[in-house]
Amino acid sequence: MALGSFLDKAKDASAGLTEKASSLRDAAETKINEILADFDLARPHITQAGYGLTELEIEIGLPPKIIVHFGYSRQPEEVVQSALSALEGNSLGKNLLTGLVKAGELQSKLKVANVTFTNFEVELGLMPEIKLKFQPA
Repeated sequence: MALGSFLDKAKDASAGLTEKASSLRDAAETKINEILADFDLARPHITQAGYGLTELEIEIGLPPKIIVHFGYSRQPEEVVQSALSALEGNSLGKNLLTGLVKAGELQSKLKVANVTFTNFEVELGLMPEIKLKFQPA
């Protein structure tokens, strides 16, 4: 194979990779905006249930992640149920609040000497994760 032919093939491959990377970046941006739109609609109900947003991070990558941090103020069960009902039709919001409620139940049962619960950290990605955050008392 001639050097010129090899370089042409390398340029073609490079252009194809650049195009694919651009397409993936556009898809990631679209997905992040979809998640943020659903989150914005759910946020008042999540706050009503006692989970106040303290921080929001957007991690650009493949896959992209949105990381939200919530403080917690225990609310009566009927308030939480009302918030969950209001989230019908918003699967991200309903799943997020359901996960926070379950994590809150777990958090209230955990006893760790000389540490205090501080907040929840939630990674909204392909596989959502909820982390319980503690600090020394």
